[in-house]
Amino acid sequence: MTKTDDYDLLHCSAGHFVRSTRGTVGVSGNDRASFLQGLLTNDIEALSSGRGCYATYLTPQGRIITDMNVLETGNSILLDVDIGTTHHLVERFNKLIFSEDVQISDLSNTWTQIGVRGPHAATALATVLAETDLEAVSLHASKFLEYDDFQTGRVSYLDEHVLISRNDDVGVVGFDVRAPTTLDTELRERLAATGAVSVDERVLEILRVEAGRPLFPVDLDEGTIPLEAGIEGRAISLTKGCYVGQEVIIRILHRGQGKVARKLVGLTVMEAASTVPMRNAKLFDNEKEVGHITSAVQSPALGCPIALGYVHRDYAAPGMQVQIQDQSHGQTGTVTKLPFITP
Repeated sequence: MTKTDDYDLLHCSAGHFVRSTRGTVGVSGNDRASFLQGLLTNDIEALSSGRGCYATYLTPQGRIITDMNVLETGNSILLDVDIGTTHHLVERFNKLIFSEDVQISDLSNTWTQIGVRGPHAATALATVLAETDLEAVSLHASKFLEYDDFQTGRVSYLDEHVLISRNDDVGVVGFDVRAPTTLDTELRERLAATGAVSVDERVLEILRVEAGRPLFPVDLDEGTIPLEAGIEGRAISLTKGCYVGQEVIIRILHRGQGKVARKLVGLTVMEAASTVPMRNAKLFDNEKEVGHITSAVQSPALGCPIALGYVHRDYAAPGMQVQIQDQSHGQTGTVTKLPFITP
């Protein structure tokens, strides 16, 4: 199938893929929630069994060390993070344990992670889990669709426990499956048998940018303050107690009225026969450099290139125009309200 075929399929049916760029850090023990409460930006102690949230872990200067999906399973908390940060995160957290009943481990090689996305994703998953029992398929699918974002359920499959988590990260209905690695091939073959096609991960990148979702470490890195990326509404609790980096965040919000030097924005390129800008292409206002691009794709829905990038706050209002300059060409980008396409 072509990328266009995969793109259309994810809007009308279901596709699956191995989440090879994601790792899992397990946090267990009776003090797991209170331990993470003092480290992460969101309210971890508020999570009941099966619930989850999006959060960041910051330096004392308020910069992002990593972002994560936090999943409370009932007997442990799973941190769904970029695979490149798992080892570092485990080492860092282990050094912070003193007398707490907390155990930190890298579970990335213990489970396979399979993403299922598209309007028929719930039915595809339910068909795999319930096999030929049509009534059970319907019940499973309805239950999965009722999940809130990051809500996680435990189901039995071939005498093994499998975790199903809601994840609409690319702007379409989605679920993540965590299962023992021994079930990887079996699950993917069963998903394919339901009609959930294995999709090109480059298509997921298109959907992600269209949804305006910044990705670590591509659009977010250790130089980024969450307020610059516009993720504070999802990642930061303003009612919880102290966490690492909180002083900087509160100072900006209260004393600085939320003003930061730069903002992550969407950019639409409308010139005829436009090519997709390069990552890190610089943005200019005449000869003044005002920002750079972090992600760029060709949007099938809009019929033009779109990008995410940082601009000086004076250029962050929708409708502002900047010149995009990279090694091959110059184009004009128009600041566009995110998401580019409403889910």
